Amino acid sequence: MTAKPIHPIYEATFAETDKTDAILLIDDKKLHVNQALLSYHSDHFKTLFLTKIEEKSSNSKLPEFKIENVKFQDFATLLSLVQHNPLKVAESNSERLLELSEKFEIPAAKRHVELFLITTHKDKMDKIRIADRYRLDDLLANGVLGFKTNIEFRNLRQNSDYKSYTDKTRVAIFHRMLDMIQY
Repeated sequence: MTAKPIHPIYEATFAETDKTDAILLIDDKKLHVNQALLSYHSDHFKTLFLTKIEEKSSNSKLPEFKIENVKFQDFATLLSLVQHNPLKVAESNSERLLELSEKFEIPAAKRHVELFLITTHKDKMDKIRIADRYRLDDLLANGVLGFKTNIEFRNLRQNSDYKSYTDKTRVAIFHRMLDMIQY
């Protein structure tokens, strides 16, 4: 099977080198990776590489592992976040990257996305929602700092997202409200 051509930035980031020792296949596109590096950053890949060694491809001397149910660009961006030259995270793919970082157990990538989100102009409620869902403490702190006036706390309990927040997130919001009224 011949791999489909991929965008040059992904080819450059995941090209075969003397440091790569495995291939991840996503939709017939190949990502050359280092098993030790991925195993260090991800228990998922550590387990995959130890327990699921597939037969070597007839065209390749490297073991190949098929990764399913992921979008190629998101997955490649995720993996790049633990490499020396990571691809850019965008607001448009940040939540998908967080979801993948949890699915593939890559906390370093999750942290990278969290730090990116802190620098964005996303609405405070978006930041808080994302922080709550993915347990991102620094993003949560950044989001609650977005409350600048006491009036912003009105009707907060009627907010559909607020109702699903963890107690930890609700407490962080409450502490911000207390700080603002200088209790």
